[in-house]
Amino acid sequence: NSFIDNDTGDFYIGGHFIGLMNSAMNEWKLKASDNGAVELYYDNAKQLETYSTGVQITNDLKLYDSKILRLGTATNGDLKLYHNGTDSFIDNVTGNLNLRVNNTEVCLVAAPNGATFLYYDAVKKFETTSNGASITGRLDLSDNLVMPDDAKLILGTGDDLKIYHDGSNNYIKSEIANGDLILDTAQNF
Repeated sequence: NSFIDNDTGDFYIGGHFIGLMNSAMNEWKLKASDNGAVELYYDNAKQLETYSTGVQITNDLKLYDSKILRLGTATNGDLKLYHNGTDSFIDNVTGNLNLRVNNTEVCLVAAPNGATFLYYDAVKKFETTSNGASITGRLDLSDNLVMPDDAKLILGTGDDLKIYHDGSNNYIKSEIANGDLILDTAQNF
């Protein structure tokens, strides 16, 4: 065995180019250049390279269960991505969580302690509210609200009016004890 051992102060290795190779001198382990990149290799294949603007990883970045990828400058990261062995999580700590396509087109916005918005072609179509949800525009290609059997359209603060189909019969049901069910039209009925 051979050893390099320094017991006092710092230990420096200098050079315009520093490289580490295997014992046969035919496979790279590390390359470091003056004013340039540092490259790390596995079995002579480059896996990581530094750039003036960051780091490039050539192959997969693997994190084991419950290990967290933290992004941002907050102490524990502004955005966290991880898998706990059962479920996957995206935790946003600061501001809104925005999902975009084509680098600019918003698909989903989730606000802390507030609404979640869904977009179609960058136009808001659905949002959650403190009372439920709000839909903007068309619900399907023929402007219909499509629901399965036994699903109820419920209207009113106290669930006062219910409209539904049970698979065999259609219902319009008023739940107001002292109120009327009024059908009104400008034409004949």
